[in-house]
Amino acid sequence: MNKRLIAITLSTLVLAGGITGCSNKSANTNSTSTKTEQASNKALKLDFVQTSRHDDSVNKFSMVYDKKPEKTLAITNAMIEMMLSMGLEDKMAGTAYAENNILPELKSAYDKVPVMSKTYPSKEQIFSKGVDFIIGWGGDFNDKGVGSIDWLNENKIKAYIPRSVEADATVDSIYEDFKNLGLIFGKEDKAKEVTEKIKAELKETTDKIKGIDKKVKVLGYDSGTDKAVIVGKGINNEIIKLAQGENIFSDMNKAYTEVSFEEIIKRNPDVIMVLEYSVGNGGMTFEDKVKTLKSNPALKDINAVKNNRFIKVELTELYPGIRVPQTVKKLAKEFYPDKF
Repeated sequence: MNKRLIAITLSTLVLAGGITGCSNKSANTNSTSTKTEQASNKALKLDFVQTSRHDDSVNKFSMVYDKKPEKTLAITNAMIEMMLSMGLEDKMAGTAYAENNILPELKSAYDKVPVMSKTYPSKEQIFSKGVDFIIGWGGDFNDKGVGSIDWLNENKIKAYIPRSVEADATVDSIYEDFKNLGLIFGKEDKAKEVTEKIKAELKETTDKIKGIDKKVKVLGYDSGTDKAVIVGKGINNEIIKLAQGENIFSDMNKAYTEVSFEEIIKRNPDVIMVLEYSVGNGGMTFEDKVKTLKSNPALKDINAVKNNRFIKVELTELYPGIRVPQTVKKLAKEFYPDKF
């Protein structure tokens, strides 16, 4: 399983208490709503619960944002593009785990931001660049990543893990993240603008696929030969749902999990959405993965294999953020080409 997918599911974060006024400021999750209030001095407090898929440990903590960040480290394209779409490139000290396919409309802004590291930067790099804010996945905040939450607090570095990376995330979680970032950086108007753009682009697609009587049954396949790592809950499931697809494993309690091929046969997908990504995973391409699935004799009679219905989706297309409308449109066209 890819390094980034491990990070997504390894250690996750829930916005447990939401945002409240304060005098100073991939996946097992609990679903919560976020209430937003602001004190007169714009200080904000976020309460979090961080959990790990490998054990039952829980780390509850709070982050108090009492000043606008000036030196942000953004980890992966999802976080990088959230920052850039908010026009915050001048508040970025660097990037980590960036993949090559930054959205074209953000490329000029991206080119202004230094690459701090192709993987995780060292703590020395973080110090030397004066980082005061890190936006990343739950699994990034430990001693093997950029440092634990305790370490960040000791060094007066703030963290933000988007609500939209949680296993129970919906498109509303994305809107919540932009709202939070707008409050943290003092860019509320820009956050509203980005959110309205996402809503408008989604509506353009969803209006075309209203009233689908029989939805396409979709398997989101990541990897695996003995067992399959598949898409369960979370924003990926929401993307499939918005495209009027039926994720056959939407009942799983994690964003990514392993299932048997017998279970896939039982649920019989019409389409297989095959994930491809450039970081790790032994270099397996979309074509490699399709070949693996087709060569499995147990799968020869499922609808997707019989009808050769495989859709290539890059991992970055399934990240939460401003890409979601594009990915929904892409999948909707594949699911229901007669609607376009």
